[in-house]
Amino acid sequence: METLHIKSFPALIVFPVGKEKKLNNRLHLPKFKALPEILHDISDLIPDKTDSLSQTDAQYYISDLVRSKKPTFILFYDSQDISMSYRVIAQLSKYQGKMRFAKFKNPSQETKAMFQISRLPTLVALFLQDPKKEPEEIKNEDVKVAHFSGKFNSNELSRFIDAVYFLLLFDNALVPPWRRYSRRNECQEAGHRS
Repeated sequence: METLHIKSFPALIVFPVGKEKKLNNRLHLPKFKALPEILHDISDLIPDKTDSLSQTDAQYYISDLVRSKKPTFILFYDSQDISMSYRVIAQLSKYQGKMRFAKFKNPSQETKAMFQISRLPTLVALFLQDPKKEPEEIKNEDVKVAHFSGKFNSNELSRFIDAVYFLLLFDNALVPPWRRYSRRNECQEAGHRS
C-alpha cells in the first residue's frame, strides 16, 4: 500500500493512457466527493491529443483527407470540455496512423450546414467512397460523411469508428457490422419465403 500511496479504502487510482505513467498523476478521492466531481477530476488527467479546428482548418482537413486517404473524425461541440471517451479513443494505438481525430468548438451556421449538423455535440466521419482513386480523380461527391448517432461512451464510439474503418478496409463492399438480419429477413429480401 505504501508504493501506491493508498491512505484509506475504498481507493481509486487512475493511470493515464499511453506509455508515460507519472506518479504525480495520482488522484485521491475523499469520501465527500460526488460522482460528477470525481468524473471531472478523472477527465482532467486525460490529455486531449485531438486537433483543434477552425473554419479554415476544416477545409484543410478535407483536402488532406483526399491526399492521405485516411478517415477523419471531427467532434463538433459547444461545451467547455469534449467527451472523455473521444479523447481516450483518439489515443489508442490501433487507430494511430490510420485515421485522424479533431474537434471543432462553436461551429458557425455555415459550417453546420456544410457538415449537415442539426445539434451539438455531433461526431462526423469523413472518408472517401473509393480510396483507390488517385487524388486528382477525386471529386466532392467522393467524400462521404457519416454521423454518429449513439451515446458518447467508449463502446459506442469505438463501434462507430471501427465500422467506418471496416467499410474502407473492404472497399465498402460488405454489409456494415452493426446491420444484422435474421434468417427470415434475408429470405424475404431475396424474394423467398422462409
